[in-house]
Amino acid sequence: MNGINSLKPGWVRINFHYAMSEYEVDFIIEAIDFVSKNAYLFLKDYTVDLKTGGWSNIKKMEEHAIVRDFGINESFRYIGTDIPVNEEINTAAEYKQYLSEAEKFAMDRKNNFTESFNQFKDDKLEALNWFYFINCENNTIEGKKAKSNDCICCAD
Repeated sequence: MNGINSLKPGWVRINFHYAMSEYEVDFIIEAIDFVSKNAYLFLKDYTVDLKTGGWSNIKKMEEHAIVRDFGINESFRYIGTDIPVNEEINTAAEYKQYLSEAEKFAMDRKNNFTESFNQFKDDKLEALNWFYFINCENNTIEGKKAKSNDCICCAD
């Protein structure tokens, strides 16, 4: 409506490969369950672009070496060298640890949570709103930096 794509409901399709282990499938399902129950606790860390519907972390994330060094060019560095053998990782235990850490993190946030969600000023837009948000950008119909009187969110 009015070029505000954040109001269009989205969906996610998850596919499970037949070769995935039971603990991998369980981890994905448990992670989705965690997000569905706790995502609101992490809203202060994200901003939503009301025009495009894209969500971004407020802090610039550091580039990880594993991502930066991934690919064919990185592989060429290992030609003619002995590739170090990494120790076996117990991925089932790692997945349990990830979820346990996420639960602790969410619990800390839950204990300090105060509900301070923004909403659209226009009742018609707010009636279509299906998500909570705290931080927003691109919050004018024209896409210009908002002045207090032309902002479409942050109702007074």
